[in-house]
Amino acid sequence: MNNTGVIMVVDDTPGSMNMLTEILAAEGYQVRLADSGELALASAAARPPELILLDNNLPDMDGFEVCRRLKARKESRTIPIIFINGSSDVDTQAAGLRLGAVDFITQPFHPEEFLARIQTHLELGRLHARLEQQAAHLRMANAQLRREIAECKRREAEMRDISLRDELTGLYNRRGFITLAEQQLKAAKRAGSQIILVFIDIDGLKGINDTLGHEEGDKILIDASTFLRTTFRESDILARVGGDEFAILAIDVTELSLEAFSLRLQQDIDDWNAREASQYKLAMSWGAAAYVPESPLSLDRLMSVADELMYAQKKTKSIMRF
Repeated sequence: MNNTGVIMVVDDTPGSMNMLTEILAAEGYQVRLADSGELALASAAARPPELILLDNNLPDMDGFEVCRRLKARKESRTIPIIFINGSSDVDTQAAGLRLGAVDFITQPFHPEEFLARIQTHLELGRLHARLEQQAAHLRMANAQLRREIAECKRREAEMRDISLRDELTGLYNRRGFITLAEQQLKAAKRAGSQIILVFIDIDGLKGINDTLGHEEGDKILIDASTFLRTTFRESDILARVGGDEFAILAIDVTELSLEAFSLRLQQDIDDWNAREASQYKLAMSWGAAAYVPESPLSLDRLMSVADELMYAQKKTKSIMRF
């Protein structure tokens, strides 16, 4: 038989070491010798063998301590350990097996039985090593898969957010506004809360585009979005729903005086223009519609009412001059 495999024999008795070496070498095994526990531990750490034959009576420590330390180390914990001992005491054998040994061979032994046990435990050890390797590969593959799934979800969320956002202002676009507003109206109906929907149009934007260029027009749209962010709450839904049109859903409004709301909004615009140094003043027309749970309107109807009121106001105002 031409077996291959590295077996370490840990024994301080020359006669026993020689006998074990002859039997194993004749079968093609590579044999490494260690005559002390410390040497066995150092050798196993440097170059782990496939199997260890361990005598329990060593000069520096007993075999149980060697076994305990081998099983405590990552590089040697899976190496099969077979105790070679002259005692057939059941308690001693049970103690060794509890420490992690795979077998207990009592001397004297029959060489064929001895070799059969060696071969069996080598094959089991190799199978265990393959299974451990496959498990490690599966863990790595699963971890990679989890990372890829997380990345896909992140990208999906990012793409979903992009699809709901206006590229220029960063506010929600019309699709995003309608999606979120529908959800808020349902929540308001359940909670019995009140909402104001506002449509806003930038006055004189066409004149700015024609006179100063579309780049300046984009700047005023960005300024308008910044103004809306600073004026309304984080919980409110702000959107650019058209070229120069914005929509706001003011959520959970406690006071539903649209006239007071309109006055406050105009004051906020005046305060903004007083603070900001610009060659043009921010001017807006708007219309507001109230959602009341007792007599609820659909989102389409709220948007239509606010839009009509916005254009009615726009007709009564002069276009912004600069």
